[in-house]
Amino acid sequence: MPNIDKLNNVAVSNMSSVDGHSASAIDSINGQTLVTASLLLDQYGANITAAYSIRKLRTAYTGSAMRIRRHSDNAEQDIGFDSNGDLDTAAITSFVGANDASVVTWYEQSGQVSDWNLTQGNATRQPRITDSSGNIFTVNSKPAIDDTNSGQARLSFDTTFGSAPSAISQPLHTFNVVQYPSTADRILFDGNSSDIRISAYYGGVYRMYAGTSVNTGTNQTNTQVLVDGSFNGTSSYLFENNVSQGTSLNIGTNTLNAFYLMGLNRSLGQTQEFLIYGADVTTNRANIADNINTYFSIY
Repeated sequence: MPNIDKLNNVAVSNMSSVDGHSASAIDSINGQTLVTASLLLDQYGANITAAYSIRKLRTAYTGSAMRIRRHSDNAEQDIGFDSNGDLDTAAITSFVGANDASVVTWYEQSGQVSDWNLTQGNATRQPRITDSSGNIFTVNSKPAIDDTNSGQARLSFDTTFGSAPSAISQPLHTFNVVQYPSTADRILFDGNSSDIRISAYYGGVYRMYAGTSVNTGTNQTNTQVLVDGSFNGTSSYLFENNVSQGTSLNIGTNTLNAFYLMGLNRSLGQTQEFLIYGADVTTNRANIADNINTYFSIY
């Protein structure tokens, strides 16, 4: 018989107890191994600064995934996770019906800084979660936040547009699960006054910036990719799909201040997960990438 990873169709990793016993203390049921695969931040939560996803990233997180707005009447509703830890798409469909819906807030899951939710109060700048018929945008069969139909839509730190609670100094490391339709300077994320950014730049290259622009590697369009970058002065580097796109990149030493996911002045495409580690995570970089890839099946 196979190992047990669900009970009554609920993932074991999302359970806190079984018949009053801590799930973490149960090794087997009727001789079958109980698989308690940890969520990403349960395994690699050290030095996490902010985390956003269409999946649950931390067992102890009890909040919602995102808050959405229904265009037909501007009503808003928080959307959580289903029993498997995935974005509750059934709740989205029930709330939205055959209407457009936008993302008002993408909630921060790390538990480090609860006011670092990504939000957009300007309805004309909110990225979409459904099209005009209520169909949920997807990339590689999983829900995605889309700004290609919104025009320079973006989400930012804090409830005051463009104002982060505090700066994040180097070294720092970011992980993005994204898809962009062209290389016309698609901004994965952008700091205040462009203090720190990664973009899919003209000519099919990536551009990293933290005071000095460096073009490096080769980007892919119209396909889901995992882009992760280390901002660490002259030791900065970039990976796409766990393949190096450049090392020892001298990009500068700027700190990350106000923050715009999907760029300040340009549209990106679609995004599904974004992480910021406020430290050098080179030791666990490949493990974090593997966890992300296992869920999203990117490469």
